[in-house]
This record gives sequence, C-alpha cells and structure tokens, in this order.
Amino acid sequence: VELMSILRRSLAPLGLYEDIMEWHYTHTGDKKRHESFGVVAEYISRGVLLHRLYALYNLDKKGYFMQEIILPSSKAKVSVVMHNFAECLQNLLLTDPRITDEDYLFFGDDPFTPPPPPKNNPKIGDINTGQGFVELTACLRLTARYNRH
Repeated sequence: VELMSILRRSLAPLGLYEDIMEWHYTHTGDKKRHESFGVVAEYISRGVLLHRLYALYNLDKKGYFMQEIILPSSKAKVSVVMHNFAECLQNLLLTDPRITDEDYLFFGDDPFTPPPPPKNNPKIGDINTGQGFVELTACLRLTARYNRH
C-alpha cells in the first residue's frame, strides 16, 4: 500500500510497479533477471493488489463517475470526475479496518449519550471547548423530539 502511494504521489508511470518488483525480487535473491514472476510465491501483481485493496476497503461498488458540466463563465463543456459522497463517507467511517472503537469520542461508552456540560468534563478542551459538539447534540435531540410528534 505504501509503495502504491509513493508511486502515485511521485506521478510515476503505471508500469513502474512491475519494474520495482523486478528490482526487489532480483536483489533479494528470490528470482533471477531472466525468470518470470511465477517463481516468486509472494509476488502480487499490480492488478491483483488493486483488486484486493478495493475489496478490503469496500470500494468495489464505490467507483467514480464522469459528469459533464457547463462552466458558467466561459460556457465550455468539461467532464468532471465525481464520487458519491454518502458511499465514500460510509466507507471511511464504517468499513475502514484501521478505525477502531477507541478512535471515537463516546461518553459513558455509549454513542447516543450526550456529552456532559464542558465545565463538568475535563476531557472536552483538547482542541477547543467542545461547544460545537455540545450544541450539535442538543440540536439533534430537539430535531428527534420534533420528528416524534
């Protein structure tokens, strides 16, 4: 994953992945230059790696789509790459294996418990006073109460 990220950030050509893997396995002694990658049991091709990453991060059905728009100032038609924000957010928050329960800010180990007042809670104040979080939960409680009636 880190190698793919480095290649992408450096704007390396897509074919460079195989060249780097060739160099790696040749210099570690796992294969000779004239041999194919079939002799290396651990070798993962770029396509297989990307397929596995898509499956791991639940991106199989969350690809991009092209939308043609007209620019207001020049009236030029351009194609813009777009993503479904709701699906991407769901992927980030719910299926990313790197995010664990400890990464969330729960009060009383319950995600539905509102936060205590900031003056009574020493945990709120790491970045700011937490006032925005307190106001949001109060607003959500009012909205939920209003929707019930």
